[in-house]
Amino acid sequence: MKKYSTGLWILLLLLMIPSPSYSQETVRITNGEWPPFLFEELKHGGVTSHIVKEAFALEGINVRYGWFPWARALANAKTGDWDASIGWQKTPEREKDFIFSEPILEGRIVFFHLKDYSFEWETLDDLKGIKIGAVIGYNYSVEFIEAERAGEITVKRIGSEEQNFKKLLSGRIDVFISNVDVGYAVLNKYFPDEEYDRITYHTTPFYINELRLAFSRKNQKSDRLLLLFNRGLQELKNQGLYDQYYESSRKGEYELSR
Repeated sequence: MKKYSTGLWILLLLLMIPSPSYSQETVRITNGEWPPFLFEELKHGGVTSHIVKEAFALEGINVRYGWFPWARALANAKTGDWDASIGWQKTPEREKDFIFSEPILEGRIVFFHLKDYSFEWETLDDLKGIKIGAVIGYNYSVEFIEAERAGEITVKRIGSEEQNFKKLLSGRIDVFISNVDVGYAVLNKYFPDEEYDRITYHTTPFYINELRLAFSRKNQKSDRLLLLFNRGLQELKNQGLYDQYYESSRKGEYELSR
């Protein structure tokens, strides 16, 4: 009886020890397509996907992404079927359904120009008389749209970032307004080094677009996951990895062909 009792206790103790294969928590996050930040066909799912995964990893949590059209991505997280959704602006309307992390992406909208073109700006008035390239359908802020419609600035829109860079290189526009990381992703993908090297951007951003993780208020785990994620994100920044990953992305190092 004593032998049986001892063996039973050992068995119970073994069952109480968490197995490494199953003990680590997994958070399920909806994702969408916005290269170079979020894209299933890039290394790590894009640089911002990588940052989110690494921040959670510092807290001992795995990440599994589900890829959806953007509207569906947010809807799936809103119901609590998924734990969170990546890449959203915090707005009063969205805060009714979600709690938001610290920014995972500070998207800087800047003016690209040729290195041999002297360009300085501080206000919209400084842009008068300058031919500004832009993408059809993109909203560059209420201020920009109003100035464009009023004819206060000269905006020449075309279908893509690639086409705008071609116009910039040929001198048909003076500057091109774009997210800095998207711009460099396009330059890395479509332009040879000699053309890439002719282009720079003004370091004063036109505006900064902060994107975050959105956690559903319907999910009981959300408060805890938010706390852990923000802590991991700060540690990633303290280690210098946050800036390092974005710099690697600007060099095209998240392309699968590299």
